[in-house]
Amino acid sequence: MLLYISCQRQESKRKYTIAFSQCIGSDSWRQTMLQEMKRELSFHPEVTFLYSDAQGNSQQQIKQIESFLKQDIDLLIVSPNEADPLTPIVNSIYQHNIPVIVTDRKTSSNLYNAYVGADNVAIGNLAGKYIGNILNGKGNIALITGLKGTSASMEREKGLRESLRDFPRIKISTVLEGQWDREKAQAIARTHIEELERNDLIFAFNDQMALGLRESLQQQNKAHKKLLLV
Repeated sequence: MLLYISCQRQESKRKYTIAFSQCIGSDSWRQTMLQEMKRELSFHPEVTFLYSDAQGNSQQQIKQIESFLKQDIDLLIVSPNEADPLTPIVNSIYQHNIPVIVTDRKTSSNLYNAYVGADNVAIGNLAGKYIGNILNGKGNIALITGLKGTSASMEREKGLRESLRDFPRIKISTVLEGQWDREKAQAIARTHIEELERNDLIFAFNDQMALGLRESLQQQNKAHKKLLLV
């Protein structure tokens, strides 16, 4: 019994280091997530929390994760900026027997312990059904996708295209990359306004891009266009 109590006391004194590698921290919901994580960790003084923001740069995120690995972390939480570039370093962390939680976006492999995030294929599928109904099964649509190499963007487009097979008279005539960013979406609307005008509906893959598109369309007196927010 004394040995058991001694072991329990030693275990309770153990310190842990958790590292969180964020692809980009400027979105309000990402900032809220970080605040909630810090709030919860405030109840656990035995945990050291390391945080990095790659600001949308995959190479920067790789360097930041490499730095975490040198700090003897016990757990890595990562939201990969892009799937393929981040896969080798995340695989390396996993192969060092360090638990890995992937959140929001995925890597290109299954070498992680858990994924926390949305079912993006299902989101795209539901959007496709909604588009089919709102257009009465006929029309042309424009897609404003996220950053090309991100799993969330690829999966949402996959789900959308699968769903639109049930609506053969709906055509995707325009695909533009908004990179999940409000200002980039504004610029896209300005430079591709005639192309966007030829469509019956514009589908933006997140709310920031949708907001940027709407603002730009309003500035150009094109606010009559339908705009689907996801």
